[in-house]
Amino acid sequence: MTLTKTLSSLTLLCVTSFTLNAADMKEMTITESIEARQEIMKKYKSWDKKLDSQFKAEQADSAILKEAAKFFQANSSDAFLAFFPEKVTPDGVKTAAKSGIWRSWEEFSAITNDVNLQASEALQFLENGDIKSATSSISEITNSCRSCHKKFKAR
Repeated sequence: MTLTKTLSSLTLLCVTSFTLNAADMKEMTITESIEARQEIMKKYKSWDKKLDSQFKAEQADSAILKEAAKFFQANSSDAFLAFFPEKVTPDGVKTAAKSGIWRSWEEFSAITNDVNLQASEALQFLENGDIKSATSSISEITNSCRSCHKKFKAR
């Protein structure tokens, strides 16, 4: 799998759920995996900024919340963890991931699994017309991201 193909596939993540299968992951080099992960993280950061105004609004826009929840759901849990190759950081590839991720893999995995559950919960709230609860669930996601970055991202 080429980096271009990988990054093109990642653009689908904003619209639909996408999970690489084991064969695709085996074809990715470590560098491609890290670069793909970094692209996802840029999108997470973009959503964090976009959602900030939604959290401050009298009532958030349900369409924006739904799009964000779908993105978080598609880019968490196993789909996200797959971009953290087995405890390696190749020479010459810049990454902000601390090695503590692999030492605390269970904790790291639990955080990303929680993001997936919170996104699913937000989508259910939106389906039921409960924008306030959906906003709260998505706010919890952004808080989870921040706390995870404090622990596992190099500054």
